[in-house]
Amino acid sequence: RSTRKESSAASDVYKRQGGRTAFELSIRNDDDAIAHDLIRAGASIHAPLPSGETPLCRAAGTGAVRCVRLFLLLGVNISAGAGGLHPLKFAACSHAPNTKAIVRLLIEAGAGMAL
Repeated sequence: RSTRKESSAASDVYKRQGGRTAFELSIRNDDDAIAHDLIRAGASIHAPLPSGETPLCRAAGTGAVRCVRLFLLLGVNISAGAGGLHPLKFAACSHAPNTKAIVRLLIEAGAGMAL
């Protein structure tokens, strides 16, 4: 669950480009180094992205395996979802590359399919 402080910090860090934030673009490009720098600067792995998805859901659904690993290492809530879907379901329903690796990582981290 995000807090006002997290949302405020995130808005200071996010710069919209083409309708997407820098944090969203780092996830889309599976650039864990930039994602980590943005997190250090105040982006939250717990706050929803402007699209409503959690960063982990976005990473899981787009095949961003390096970002999934980073978010898990940083202690992201693996049960938090978006639109009634949890990160494991985003990964399992995805046709993106690295889907099997992401599903494996999420299961190993304790994610379940129960909604």
